[in-house]
Amino acid sequence: TTFYYYERLRDIVNGVNKGRVVILKGLVTKVTQSKVTGKKGDASGYAVGSIVEYRDIVDGKEIHRFDLFNNHLIMNGVNYSQQHNEIIAA
Repeated sequence: TTFYYYERLRDIVNGVNKGRVVILKGLVTKVTQSKVTGKKGDASGYAVGSIVEYRDIVDGKEIHRFDLFNNHLIMNGVNYSQQHNEIIAA
């Protein structure tokens, strides 16, 4: 299952809006039904057991990425995929 989180950030120093998207892919292990009170319902709850992909994108630039199946690893904008693949191969 893939979850998407969208956020609009405001840089108060420079007065600029910035966009952020977080993509999380994993195995859903539990779903909690939402409570309904009157006509209003709460959000459903999800428990994710194994995270296989995580991406954090700010203004179109990938800041963090972990992709288990494609062996990608980016932390703070630095691509460590080659070192990550060498560790896995060892």
